[in-house]
Amino acid sequence: MRRIALVMLLPLIAPAATSAGEPPRAPAQPLEAPARPLVRPAPVAPPQPATAPIRATTIERPVPVPNGSYLRTCRAPRATASMLHAECDAGREGRWIASSLPWPKCAGADISNRNGRLVCVTPVRANWGDAVLPPGSWFDSCWGSVEQGWLKARCKTGSGEVKVLGLTIEGEGTTPTALDLARCPDGSDIANIRGQLTCVAR
Repeated sequence: MRRIALVMLLPLIAPAATSAGEPPRAPAQPLEAPARPLVRPAPVAPPQPATAPIRATTIERPVPVPNGSYLRTCRAPRATASMLHAECDAGREGRWIASSLPWPKCAGADISNRNGRLVCVTPVRANWGDAVLPPGSWFDSCWGSVEQGWLKARCKTGSGEVKVLGLTIEGEGTTPTALDLARCPDGSDIANIRGQLTCVAR
């Protein structure tokens, strides 16, 4: 009976059976959760100052220069679809002045040089007003303005003389002169003839 009792108790006190030749296994350790890496917050960029929007610039292409009497006394003309640029003779002391003009506004008018400035002038007509200078060859050797239908200018005499109160004296070669524009037929040329403004039929 004692042998039978010992045989029955052996499984309870002996270690768990293992396969032949293998040592007994260690008890399993409890699994630990992996450590989470520390996540640092992303740096926040400082606010940028507001900048003005970039505007696209338009470069105008060159076009053929328009016709006009200015070509006789201006040099280096160049034009775009909206502007005319040139260097024009100021008529005194050999000065040349850079000038610009929105030439499309001169439709039907002559583009002329007025004392170094590009201007639009309309054809000569009766009852001339004060707003615009009349065109003509007088621009080549005179400079002046229109007042109450009269063209008042100072013109070169071509002789190095100046006329003052009807007397001829040596001077800068210019003389004051005036012309009633109402007496000029339509389409006539206003010319400088020896220092005097004159209407010349074409």
